[in-house]
Amino acid sequence: MESIIAALSSWFAAIDYTPLKDIIDLNDVRSLAAIAGALIAIRAALRRFGHEAIYRATISHSLNRVGHISNLTVANLKDRPLVVFEVVVRFKSPNTYISLQKFDPPLVIKNLEATSIVPDPYSDISISPNPFDGLRLDMEILLVTERNVVKCKQAKNPASLIAKHLKGIPFATVSRNMINNKIYSREARYALFWQRDGAAMTSFILASGFICDEWPFRYNAIDKNALATDETVDQAIAALSKKIGVHLQYSKIHSF
Repeated sequence: MESIIAALSSWFAAIDYTPLKDIIDLNDVRSLAAIAGALIAIRAALRRFGHEAIYRATISHSLNRVGHISNLTVANLKDRPLVVFEVVVRFKSPNTYISLQKFDPPLVIKNLEATSIVPDPYSDISISPNPFDGLRLDMEILLVTERNVVKCKQAKNPASLIAKHLKGIPFATVSRNMINNKIYSREARYALFWQRDGAAMTSFILASGFICDEWPFRYNAIDKNALATDETVDQAIAALSKKIGVHLQYSKIHSF
């Protein structure tokens, strides 16, 4: 930041202010330059002073669990680490609080980074009615640090931001078709399953006959005409398995 201020000062000093002499006082210009530099320095210092964080909470319900926070994401908005010993939830109605999670050793959220917290489960809560069961939950997330308690602001809902800034723009969807956690496109016709050093591998035969994804063998295609019938596919894969010396299983991929 010091280098930025020095560069700005040099830039202002190098400007030829002669044409402006009859219009404004050059001392005022230099004063404005000094003020601008000071504001930049102050802003940088403020980013390292105190703590500021935002949160997003996921409220969950199940047959064998009372209403609870199942996931809490906290983002550190300051350019300094945030050391958290405990997360506290304060309710406005009724006016009470609970200890959501304690950390030993403390949780360290790095500068300008976020972390996800999965609180320890509990069987019941001594508040009736359970505030997590209400349609409108009025709560505060407080972080107990080494020196004070930091009140987190609730992060804005991404859906509302998108609706505000992209209003009137058509929304396009994407689709994801997966086998064994691997994405495949509409070009894929068959999935091949095989083993490599004890690890399960998944490859794909495309409409062109080429084989891709996790396929290290020299023979990387079959005749696309072999994809015409189930019988010819079975024959082609059996022949390929013999060539590469690896047992292959396969499954037909349903069309999009």
